[in-house]
Amino acid sequence: MGNRVILRLVKKKLTPLGEVEVEYTGLFGRESWRVEVYRVEPDYLVLQTPDKPNAFKGEASIVRVAPPPWRRFCRWHDGPLWEKDEPWKRIYCVVEAESYCRQHKRSLRALYEFCLGTNSPNALELCKKIDSMGRTNYVVYLTDAGAGRVKVGVTREFRFLERLSEQAHNAATMLHVTDSLYEARRLELEVSRRNLASQVKSRKPKSVPLSKVAPLLAGAAERISREMGLDWNGRLVRVVSDKQSIVLNAREAKRDHVEGRKFRIVGYWGGHLILEGEEGRITHISDRVLIHSDSLIVGEE
Repeated sequence: MGNRVILRLVKKKLTPLGEVEVEYTGLFGRESWRVEVYRVEPDYLVLQTPDKPNAFKGEASIVRVAPPPWRRFCRWHDGPLWEKDEPWKRIYCVVEAESYCRQHKRSLRALYEFCLGTNSPNALELCKKIDSMGRTNYVVYLTDAGAGRVKVGVTREFRFLERLSEQAHNAATMLHVTDSLYEARRLELEVSRRNLASQVKSRKPKSVPLSKVAPLLAGAAERISREMGLDWNGRLVRVVSDKQSIVLNAREAKRDHVEGRKFRIVGYWGGHLILEGEEGRITHISDRVLIHSDSLIVGEE
């Protein structure tokens, strides 16, 4: 029958593909930008059995989605907040919870998520507290949000490319780098408050030519830099997948469409696993539907 396991993370592999030059002719003549391009592929799965705290590495190849009901588990793990680690070596909490269990709801990791996920003065104060406990570099970045809009976000610098792979986008840029989470979050909120960029992602992402996206992002970055006294470096990047058109054009699978079925993982992009069913049909589903739940089965059938 196999063993039911908790999916904790889809680890991504990012490969540099070089640069492309983008040209645009507007009111002020011809401009050009160079865009760094990276390819994302699913590398491996971080899994955990519900009765043991130790995570382990699983192949990102064939998966069987468990039938209902699924249980959700506390998100806490002992991995460092300030630097990269090997996520399959982590210890994860085994308590059932929707987000964080009672023991871990005031943990450093929970406070970090609250700081970045809540627009309140209390959240900013928590950012200061996190700064007092350790430091790493944070990136305030911009992505295209569709319909001529730009989105602003914050992530740790060592996760920048991986974070981009988790968001449907056509291009992105680093707006500012700082070793203070408080400064990064305050800048993000101020950019949003002045309506220079949005904190809300597009519900229906579309593929837009780089010749349109590059001037949009560059113009927004230059405008924000002038108003905020920043020094934008002009670097544009994008993370692509050979299968990203599936995420952009095909209807997303719902949870009840995948429960109890076997799939081959054929790609990852924009926060979505791209899956091929036994009948050969390809679909996609947000990894957020599956992670932190005992949603997969491994082992003998």
